[in-house]
Amino acid sequence: MQITVVGGTGLVGQGILKTLSQTPGYELYSLSRHGKRTNSVSGVTYHDGSFADKVWQDLIKSSDWVIDCVGILHEDPKRGQTYQNSIVEPAERIAAIMQDQNNRLIFVSANYAPIFFSSYLNAKRYTEKSLVNYLGDRVIILYPGLIYDRERLSTYYLGKVLEKIPMLSKLRPIKRTDFAEEVKKIISHSKQSELQDRK
Repeated sequence: MQITVVGGTGLVGQGILKTLSQTPGYELYSLSRHGKRTNSVSGVTYHDGSFADKVWQDLIKSSDWVIDCVGILHEDPKRGQTYQNSIVEPAERIAAIMQDQNNRLIFVSANYAPIFFSSYLNAKRYTEKSLVNYLGDRVIILYPGLIYDRERLSTYYLGKVLEKIPMLSKLRPIKRTDFAEEVKKIISHSKQSELQDRK
């Protein structure tokens, strides 16, 4: 089975690739602007570049599953990073490339966000609707909250605290390894994940 993770060098993408790399028979690819890094996952083929590259387009078309982990939490106008060009447009480019194929897409959305992240959540929700328009039931949307891991301490401690406060359950914190296992459950076992339902 061929699986391509777009945004495969980020925290979430790397976590998914680490988990999937433990399953024999998977042909794993990562697409990102950065390509291979020092902490890259063994057995994964890394490509840097952009959606304009034929290699990217061919991998997205030929993969059984494409996983979209591209995104930012905060906009950074000085660096030209907006929710539009970092969440919405990449997802729509992926869907447009996949449109005439029979493969499937997993889109990492968000369950909930505090009021000061309303623009972030709105971008995710807009993208969900756009992907369904492109791909129908070939897209699976996941609704995690904060995905945290020791590799990024700024999220790790916050995630551990949020886990202990039931009244903040809508924030739905989840360990990176647990999130990756939910993705694997969908791909490997064709099972429904609880993250497919927004709380």
